[in-house]
Amino acid sequence: LKIDLSGTTGASQIKLIDLAGKVLKQMISSDQSLIQMKVDAKPGVYLIQITNNEKNITEKLIVK
Repeated sequence: LKIDLSGTTGASQIKLIDLAGKVLKQMISSDQSLIQMKVDAKPGVYLIQITNNEKNITEKLIVK
């Protein structure tokens, strides 16, 4: 999974969360505009949450 963080400054925290709210994977990116996250999740719907000092973004991820 590639995540584009362009337009943000500082460190960003990225979480992969299942629909029950359990954090499956978490990483911190410092000043990178494009990061790669390996997703070893079973097929289903998940949430990607990106948080830094400027924004808090949550996006849906569907794993087939």
